[in-house]
Order: sequence, then C-alpha cells, then structure tokens
Amino acid sequence: MEEGAFAIELAETWSDDQWDIDQENRALEDQIISEGVAEGIIIGCNFWNLLQVL
Repeated sequence: MEEGAFAIELAETWSDDQWDIDQENRALEDQIISEGVAEGIIIGCNFWNLLQVL
C-alpha cells in the first residue's frame, strides 16, 4: 500500500463490454469524467475477488 498524493491519468475512451469474447469489435465510449481534485482512499482490485470476501 502506498501513501501520499499521486495523479490519475484519464483514458480517452472506456468500455463495458465482454472484452475477452470479441477483442477486435469493441464498443468504446467517450470518457465523461470531469477534471478536478479529490481526497480520500482509493481501492484498486479485482472486484470479483472483493465480492467473494464480503
């Protein structure tokens, strides 16, 4: 675990499709996140594994 400030780079596009089924034919959406400043705790993980322990 790291402590301290860090920058998060925004992706130009995102997808919510099953990328492992048809990698060549994906539906990419433009990013909709606004720039800004945030403070708090961020958790990065495989959410399927996280759900297994809840």
